[in-house]
Amino acid sequence: MSKAKNDVSVLNGRVAGVEHFVRAQFEDARELIGSIETNLTKRATEATADLRALLDQIPTKLAAAVGFASQAQLAEIHRELTRIGKKVDALSAKRGAKSSARA
Repeated sequence: MSKAKNDVSVLNGRVAGVEHFVRAQFEDARELIGSIETNLTKRATEATADLRALLDQIPTKLAAAVGFASQAQLAEIHRELTRIGKKVDALSAKRGAKSSARA
């Protein structure tokens, strides 16, 4: 009986050693997975931001390539044409006054 108790005791010691080893391996794996998850989350966030920036540029680039103008660009062009038109009218009025003064 003593031999059986001794064998059980040795076996329990080995099981405890294996259990300790496996728990340590699980903890290491958990830490590694956490670090990988953090890294992947960071990379995904950066990739999402980069993609969003590229997608935001598509309408502007498409309009420039095709030749269409946005509403804001049309409004700006209209203001600029109005300003230039007023200058042309003012210059025409001055020329007209000079021409009638010579006649």
